[in-house]
Amino acid sequence: MRQKLFLVAAIAALVLAVPAQAGTASITITFSTDAKSATIVSSRAISHYVYAFCDGTSRKVELSGETRTLTIGPFAIPLASVTVKAGTTVERRTRI
Repeated sequence: MRQKLFLVAAIAALVLAVPAQAGTASITITFSTDAKSATIVSSRAISHYVYAFCDGTSRKVELSGETRTLTIGPFAIPLASVTVKAGTTVERRTRI
């Protein structure tokens, strides 16, 4: 009887642990050498990203589907920062 209870408890613990990590992503943001573009790589689908320039202007781009890698730019002026959301993870990278 104890073995059955232990087995049920172990399975329940696994079932509860999986959703907690299901939304996490590993996100990498890399700026080009002139900072006029950036490459985003994520282990999960990217839901949106925001890019900003040194003058304070920014733009949010919503994505659908399973996009996991993309390059934004090149722009006429250098980027100041890029923020990416994938799953439950938000990653922000500033150039300056």
